[in-house]
Amino acid sequence: MDEAYTDENEEKLINEEYKVWKKNTPFLYDLVITHALEWPSLSIQWLPGKETSADKDFSKQKMILGTHTSEHEQNYLMVAEVRLPLEGTELDGRGYDEERNEVGGFGGTAGKVHITQQINHDGEVNRARFMLQDTFIVATKTVSADVYLFDTSKHSSKPKADGVCRPDLVLKGHRTEGYGLAWSPHMTGHLLSGSDDAQICVWDVQGNTAKQNTLNPKMVYQEHQGVVEDVAWHCHHAGIFGSVGDDKQLILWDVRRPNSEGVIVAAEAHVAEVNCLAFNPLNPHILATGSADKTVALHDWRNLSQRLHVFEHHNDEVFQIGWSPKNETILASCGADRRVMVWDLSRIGDEQVGAHRSGHIREGRLGPHPLSSCLLGCGASGGFGSPSRTRVPGHSSAVCHLGATGPPARRHTGCVGARCVGPALSAVFEGRVRCAPGCPRAFAEDLCMCVVAHGRTCAPLPLPDASAPSKRWSEEDALDGPPELLFIHGGHTSKISDFAWNPTDDWVVASVAEDNILQVWQMASNIYEEPESTNA
Repeated sequence: MDEAYTDENEEKLINEEYKVWKKNTPFLYDLVITHALEWPSLSIQWLPGKETSADKDFSKQKMILGTHTSEHEQNYLMVAEVRLPLEGTELDGRGYDEERNEVGGFGGTAGKVHITQQINHDGEVNRARFMLQDTFIVATKTVSADVYLFDTSKHSSKPKADGVCRPDLVLKGHRTEGYGLAWSPHMTGHLLSGSDDAQICVWDVQGNTAKQNTLNPKMVYQEHQGVVEDVAWHCHHAGIFGSVGDDKQLILWDVRRPNSEGVIVAAEAHVAEVNCLAFNPLNPHILATGSADKTVALHDWRNLSQRLHVFEHHNDEVFQIGWSPKNETILASCGADRRVMVWDLSRIGDEQVGAHRSGHIREGRLGPHPLSSCLLGCGASGGFGSPSRTRVPGHSSAVCHLGATGPPARRHTGCVGARCVGPALSAVFEGRVRCAPGCPRAFAEDLCMCVVAHGRTCAPLPLPDASAPSKRWSEEDALDGPPELLFIHGGHTSKISDFAWNPTDDWVVASVAEDNILQVWQMASNIYEEPESTNA
């Protein structure tokens, strides 16, 4: 944001952006539910599973939230119930509720969020995560050094009037508060925590055989030279976890080694503090990190000396990242710029042709974009909120997405402009080769270094001719963002603290922001579905 803007002007601009987004939600989304919480939540996580009924056209799903109150107001760990439409249910995008700021009614029943359980908590809930092997067990990061453990099945739905916090287990080991928290997907009861004290603690809560109400860590790791911002277990290798921190380091650890020898590899992941990391749940080699440098970086954990790719479009620091649980190449990130950005790794290197992934349209800024002229016609022909696919003369296939027409994006396996694309990344995902230093984003004035399938080496490829269409990276393209930027969720008016992919319903995301707003949303299927090829 331009520093010339006063706070008042900035707030006015944010409100105007929100109004534009709100008007265009029927074209951008299959579902949006907006719910105003009593207090902001710094954490959100879907619980697995859903409840359905034969006579209902919606499912009931649950999520974990926390509160961040002010003054001396009571804080809570919370469980919420969300009603979501069943697949195939007819959505009426015109059912926008101006008062509740909700869109996406279904079957005559608007999507609803209802708090079903509140548990007294000491101070705000910095983060809350459930144990994968027992979803009733929830760990929380607190404003104190302790980590709390709650068995939600043993607590009533309403908090006790005395306001006393009664965790079932208090985990000791840290000296200060923090945010990093992760349960092992492989080792039942193993909890990982990182804090501002530069320490990483690992507890085995099942090892509390004495049934004490406090538990000391099984292991304590000290390698970071500053705040440990986030920790995460590897999704495929039981003993491996990663950590990132204010020292810009990404460190991989092995819990099977002695504490002093736990580091497998360490590398500088960004040029500023690293706030978050996530291992790809479907590809054992790939992980991503998000940073205060406003970027998201992609890494192959077998070679951290060179980043595979850098995602650039956030205009403020990145707070959280997360992989889609069902789509190997889909990654999302959120941050202080009030945006959740969804990235598609398979589109890295696509040419910015046409506007079916235009940032103007994706974010609802439909006004001046020259390719949005057929918006109403496209929407009308496919039904409200259901843009149709349209043939364009002169092209073998095209998509009229949100009203824009143009030739389909072309997939490349070479270099586009000065950006290295294709083989380096696809080779990693297919397990054929390992990226060598200098690939895939390094380039010189006359050479672009890309992996070519010649053994395990990188070979130079000449840049395309400057007059070629792929070389012309216009200001409009820059505004739209890189082709791998699939979608921008612009429904929040304040910093986004956390978000979570729904593990049951594909492409459904929940996000929470500092202005108390919880949103459950699903981008329009036209955006992520590949256009079908047809003969001219």
